[in-house]
Amino acid sequence: MASVALRRRRRRTLVLTGCGAAVLAVAATGWVGVQAWQATEELAAVVPLADELGSAVSARDFDAAREVSVRFRTHADRAHELTTGALWPLFEAVPGLGPNLTAVRTVSQQLATVAGSVVDPVLDAAGSLQERRDPRALADASEPLAKASAAMLAARDAVDAVDADALLPPLADGVTRLRGALDAGAGVVEGFAQAGAVAPGLLGADGPREILVMLQNTAEVRTGGGITGSFVQLHAEDGGLTLVRQAESGAFAPRDAAIAPVPDAATALYGDVVGRFVQNATMTPDFAASAGLASAWWQSAYGVTPDAVVAIDPLVLRALLAAHGPVALPDGTQLSADDLVHRLLVEPYLHLDAEGQTAYLQQVTAAVLPALTADADPLAWAHALAPVIAEGRISVWSAVPAEQDALAASALGGPRARLEAAGDDAWAVYFNDATGGKMGSYLGAAVEVEVRACGDGPAEALVRVELANTAPVDTVFDLPLSMTGGGLWGTAVGDIGTNVTVAAPPGADPAGVTGMKGAEPAAQALDGTRSVTAVRVNVSPGQAETVEFRFLLSGGAAVPPVVLHTPMLEPVPVRVLAAPACDG
Repeated sequence: MASVALRRRRRRTLVLTGCGAAVLAVAATGWVGVQAWQATEELAAVVPLADELGSAVSARDFDAAREVSVRFRTHADRAHELTTGALWPLFEAVPGLGPNLTAVRTVSQQLATVAGSVVDPVLDAAGSLQERRDPRALADASEPLAKASAAMLAARDAVDAVDADALLPPLADGVTRLRGALDAGAGVVEGFAQAGAVAPGLLGADGPREILVMLQNTAEVRTGGGITGSFVQLHAEDGGLTLVRQAESGAFAPRDAAIAPVPDAATALYGDVVGRFVQNATMTPDFAASAGLASAWWQSAYGVTPDAVVAIDPLVLRALLAAHGPVALPDGTQLSADDLVHRLLVEPYLHLDAEGQTAYLQQVTAAVLPALTADADPLAWAHALAPVIAEGRISVWSAVPAEQDALAASALGGPRARLEAAGDDAWAVYFNDATGGKMGSYLGAAVEVEVRACGDGPAEALVRVELANTAPVDTVFDLPLSMTGGGLWGTAVGDIGTNVTVAAPPGADPAGVTGMKGAEPAAQALDGTRSVTAVRVNVSPGQAETVEFRFLLSGGAAVPPVVLHTPMLEPVPVRVLAAPACDG
């Protein structure tokens, strides 16, 4: 009888224990569910506050911005606190539910980081600059801005790593919105931090500087943006900029040999023209080499060796005009962001001779630069320039080693620096005009990358580049020689000739180019550890041509590729295709 009673007690104990465990499991699930719901509510409160914060900063109302930042931080910290319980990681492993909990925790943690490590330093720096308008104020803020930028970039990368496709729709939408906000914010903060590291010195805070600005004309495209046909020397001292001299390409006679060293890869791909003609300074992706060429040209003509070289294109001026407002020109008209491209890159070549073009563009430069730089708002500049910096439309080189080290590691370091910073899975597609005219306003481009990996062999990468000539078929032959090139450079009148170059990741071996339709054979070179292939493509008016570059990847296809390209007048769509299914 005793043994029977004992067995009954054991069964009751097991039943009670099982019931207790079930109750605890239900309670734990309920607790985590409540915590997740509360955290989501806190995150939802952050979204409108982020918009309020941006509006307050844009209005330069830093008192209001700080008040909003306190509420932003309160909600972000509370969300983070709610997602750090001991049971939370256990439920992240639950199929279906887990990815959503991981996303809530990740977003909460990163927003708390942004609130604590980014917002306050940026507001402090912005407020100081608003009061002082002095490059030294930016220098004082450089260290906290650098830390804030690192924190912002880390937060952006962490949220980018969240798989939105595995989330419930409302949460997926929130993560997507947050990604956009963090991408935009990271660009502004990073640009602000980079400016803090180099701008004070470049603007003469530590002594006078001579800055050579190359105005690239994207109507005749080059790797870095466009031909370097216009130059401006600026004198920088104590944060002020004075226009010293302007020059056009006609002031620099072509040379029989390169005026300064040219990277071997550029010579192998494009011949000796890179260093012999001033217009080709940004044909190489190595902006330090471009700056060396520009400095040599300027020194040979005017006896001045620049302390810094800056390359910009018309869309940089358009961004600044959008922030500043229209500028009055000597002819009584107003130049605005809306009409800048047409008035600078189309009208002069349609209606003026070479001498008239030079005079007009120099008058515009003499009016626009002082207007934009007088009492410039650093915060407005940082916001306006962030997108064009991300697109590679501004490159800067400094003769001061410490400044150059900072520039070379940033988005301002030029095409090659941007490619290296993008990682070992990054590709670059560069365009160089072979028409000899200003047909770039009619040039469209698109890039498509596909990586195939099947079986034990090397993966195959296909880079397809489509070029379109949108020039009007019925009137293209009426365009002036300055636009069409007149057929003098091997491209028929009305056609657009372009050298298309693809720089592959390390370990990618070129395996041919197809679709060229009688174009010249491809040229190949090794630029550091990257194989580079270039081919010339001609496109007739109203037509489009596609060339396909093939590469073999010895390391396989580990992650989706990153694709950079020459900044063009019109956006360049980039598509990375999903790997096709393997047969068998």
